[in-house]
Amino acid sequence: MGRRAQLLLQANPPDLSTVRVPALLITGEAELDYAVPVTETRRYLELLPQTRVATLPNTGHLGIVTRPREFAALVTPFVQEHAA
Repeated sequence: MGRRAQLLLQANPPDLSTVRVPALLITGEAELDYAVPVTETRRYLELLPQTRVATLPNTGHLGIVTRPREFAALVTPFVQEHAA
């Protein structure tokens, strides 16, 4: 999976310059994510520079599964802020 993500970003990065919606990029802790290196995930910031970044502590790649309450605590305020 990590390899696939890396190839997608290297091959032909999509043109996201027309994206006009807020984005939240959430990663787990770098030393706990064995599926996709956090450094590779953060490369999405090159494509969407206005993206807000958050780290979900004490988890790796599947934080939405392993830390669902903490994940929701990051996502909920972001959604509420941009719901209007």
